[in-house]
Amino acid sequence: NNILNVMKIIFKEAVRTENLLKSPFNNLKFIPKQDRTLDYWLPSEVHRFLYSSLESHYYPVYLVCLNTGLRKGEICGLFWDCIDFKNRQIIVKRTVDRYGLKESTKSKKVRNIPMNDTVYVFLQEHFKSRQSLKYVFTTPLGKPIDYQHFTFRVFNKDIEKAKVRMIRFHDLRTTFASNFCMNGGDIYALSKILGHSSVEITQQKYAHLHPSFMEREINILNFSPELELQNFKVL
Repeated sequence: NNILNVMKIIFKEAVRTENLLKSPFNNLKFIPKQDRTLDYWLPSEVHRFLYSSLESHYYPVYLVCLNTGLRKGEICGLFWDCIDFKNRQIIVKRTVDRYGLKESTKSKKVRNIPMNDTVYVFLQEHFKSRQSLKYVFTTPLGKPIDYQHFTFRVFNKDIEKAKVRMIRFHDLRTTFASNFCMNGGDIYALSKILGHSSVEITQQKYAHLHPSFMEREINILNFSPELELQNFKVL
């Protein structure tokens, strides 16, 4: 579809500059895309992975991601000047992509993520043993994390070691969001934490709930003639 879109633009420009009478791409239909199923870990899988990764140098990365929903680029571009211990907040204003460090986020907006107790205590200890005066998370040699190769060279190997379901690194963000909802978290608060422009985006992308959770939730309301009869007999 990306290639077809480029060709469509080229032909449209050819018509505009009168090098072509009519674009053969005018009635082009793009190839239908199936919605990608988002994957995430349940609490038992999260605990198993974190326990298995306790001795990993990158345990801090996993712990913070699973408790904040930060993107990989935001984790790689997180500086100590964005860790506000006084107000217990992580200030997200930089990101890293395949082209390097950028002084802006994906949405071009700065956002503040509250630290829960786990992240707050852990980052305080992590600060004491920091390997870089600049980057919060580094390689064992104190260098910036390799954004492009981290998943294949490190994360996937730690998943295999933990013997949990294979997911993408970005699915740690989905894991945070889904479990946040399943534990009663407010969808509007989640939208702010994730940095989405609207709550609809959050609902569409990340608020997927596990069937077992839905089964429990549906029993909040349970109309039954048998139950009503029992209540009547008690009265």
